[in-house]
Amino acid sequence: MKNWIQSFVLWTKEDSLRKSPVVAFLFSLACELLLVLYLFFFFLWTAEIILPGFISLRINLSPYFATLLGFTFGLMYLGQQAHYVFPKNFSFEKPLFILAILWSTGIVGLSLIKFPWWAILSLLIAFFVIIFYFWKTLLEDQV
Repeated sequence: MKNWIQSFVLWTKEDSLRKSPVVAFLFSLACELLLVLYLFFFFLWTAEIILPGFISLRINLSPYFATLLGFTFGLMYLGQQAHYVFPKNFSFEKPLFILAILWSTGIVGLSLIKFPWWAILSLLIAFFVIIFYFWKTLLEDQV
C-alpha cells in the first residue's frame, strides 16, 4: 500500500497528470457527476422536508451525504494536484435567483411549522445572515 501511495505522489509531481487529456476528460466528467449527485441529494432532502418520513424510513441520507463530501474533497485534491484552475465568475439570472429564494423560503417555512415563535425568529435571522454572507462571498469578485 505504501508503494502505491508513493508512486501516485511521484506521478502527480511529474506534471504528467496535468498534461494528460484523458485525466482532464475524466476530471470534467467527475465534476458533472458530482453536480448531478448534489442535485439528487437536494431533491431527496426536499422530498423529506415536504413529506417527513417518506425518504428517511427507507433511506438514511447520512452515508450518502458523507460519500458526497468524500467525493467532493477527492476531486478537490485531484484538481489541486493537476493544477486545474476554475475561474470564479458566476452569472446569475434574475429568474434563477427568484426561484432559489422561493424554494429556500418554502423549505424553511415548511420546516418551521409548529415551532415556538422565538425559535422561528432566531432560526430565520440565522438563515438570512448565513445567506447574506454566502451571497457576499460568492459575488465578491464581481463587484
